[in-house]
Amino acid sequence: MAEQKILILELGGIGDTAMSIPAVRAVLNGHKNADITVLTVPRTRAVIESLRKEGFENLDVVSTDAMDENGSDSWPGLIKGMRGKRFDIAIDLSAVETFKAAIKRWVFFKSLGVKNTFGRNTDGRGWGFSKKSEDVLTSSDHEVLRKIKVVELLGLKADRTAPALIIPDNEMKELSGWQNDNGPIIGINPGAFRPSRTWPAERFKQIAEWLIEEMSANIVITGGDKERAVAERIAGSLPEERVRMVTGVSIMTLAAVMKKMYIFITNDTGPMHIAAAAGVPVVSMFGQTNLHRYHPYMARAKYTAIKKDHSLCPFNSFNHPMQECRRHDCEDKKCMDSITLDEVREAVIKLMKTLNREALVQC
Repeated sequence: MAEQKILILELGGIGDTAMSIPAVRAVLNGHKNADITVLTVPRTRAVIESLRKEGFENLDVVSTDAMDENGSDSWPGLIKGMRGKRFDIAIDLSAVETFKAAIKRWVFFKSLGVKNTFGRNTDGRGWGFSKKSEDVLTSSDHEVLRKIKVVELLGLKADRTAPALIIPDNEMKELSGWQNDNGPIIGINPGAFRPSRTWPAERFKQIAEWLIEEMSANIVITGGDKERAVAERIAGSLPEERVRMVTGVSIMTLAAVMKKMYIFITNDTGPMHIAAAAGVPVVSMFGQTNLHRYHPYMARAKYTAIKKDHSLCPFNSFNHPMQECRRHDCEDKKCMDSITLDEVREAVIKLMKTLNREALVQC
């Protein structure tokens, strides 16, 4: 018989869920006889389900978009289904970014009848939790560590090294015909969940041309269904034998593809964190956000993050250099457009040298 019934909420996007792996794993390791349910959104379910590969048979994953304002699932239906499980403990790993979010959490947990709730006191908005970890949005703590601090409230110990994503063997097939001895496989990811965080597609094309010319690279262009058009435009300008598109695939297929890459060049978006969890070196371009909180969580020698000064923004006056811009779209994107092609080239060369792969660079 299970010792407890534990609910974990991780309702963020792909990157948030990848960064939750150490915290979720700590709960699974610390409560091996408990019934543990993780509530996710549909597109991130596979990330949490991958933990079953580590032998956690007590893990159940439920996915819903009922918590999303634009979701199609029923909010009352979700509560009714979850209430029947009679959870003893609820753990919320996400930041409480607005007062509305705080109210929504409080109503949800009250509706479930959970008395022992653990979460983040994000800028004082964690008043609905029975126990909470201190959390300041502009602080220098990484998101991985912020999530870990929540589960530490239960007396658990978590591995603070980089999240490790277990990739099923059947996924390691997408690039079976490509070998690194025919030139390095380098990924580029020109899209982002928020279009305001995209580096110009033309520059991704130019960096791909440079990689092919200077390193005889094989380019893999990644993205979701919505980014297929931009991926096709970039691919159409490159030598056919040197480019492949991997768009609209599952998260685990994407991670398997990434495992074959020398470097992944990307915007600040979910696949960046999947690459980090897969152990792939990353060059990433950031707009106005908390770089301390969201940089790829991996050994410092394995990533380079490029971000310009927050004062560039013509629309917002930020009170703190690590204050996050919440715009989904942006007509200016000066923070991203100001990142030059030369800066990204230099970042790639520097990372290659750090990884002892400088022989590939002909310049």
